[in-house]
Amino acid sequence: MEKKCLCSTNPLDTISQEFKSILEAYPLGEAKALIPLLQTIQTNYGYLPKSMLSIVSYYLQVPLGQLYSVITFYNQFRLEPPGKIHIEVCTGAGCYVRGGNDLLRTLEAELGIRAGETSKDKLFTVETVSCLGACALAPVVRFGGTIYGRLQPKDIVRLLREYEARE
Repeated sequence: MEKKCLCSTNPLDTISQEFKSILEAYPLGEAKALIPLLQTIQTNYGYLPKSMLSIVSYYLQVPLGQLYSVITFYNQFRLEPPGKIHIEVCTGAGCYVRGGNDLLRTLEAELGIRAGETSKDKLFTVETVSCLGACALAPVVRFGGTIYGRLQPKDIVRLLREYEARE
């Protein structure tokens, strides 16, 4: 039996065909589809546009507050568009001991942001990760998919300038 809303206006009538196709891959009114649906939206858009969340709430019949609780609980979800260049700083034990935290502080100071944020120019997003699997090169940072190891804070400044120049 299909669940229906008693609302006079169906919000699904106002969305793009692309978004509608994403929604329709999941069962209407099935709250258990929430995390997979959010993952699919984020994969397609790079983040979870706030304008889409009320539609997801309506479609899955999950209260909007509960939806935000799930989104803010899991680190994988973002509510803002990411920067063009994703920077991941390893904060695992090996990298931490060898100065990974100094690299993070340098990035934050140079970009004027904190880990988990995106620079004002939308060029960089900085995040911390538990391990990048390159412990022998500690401390390591991944810039846009490329791992750089045995770094010092001055190297971070140089890398930022190189990536800025490319853009």
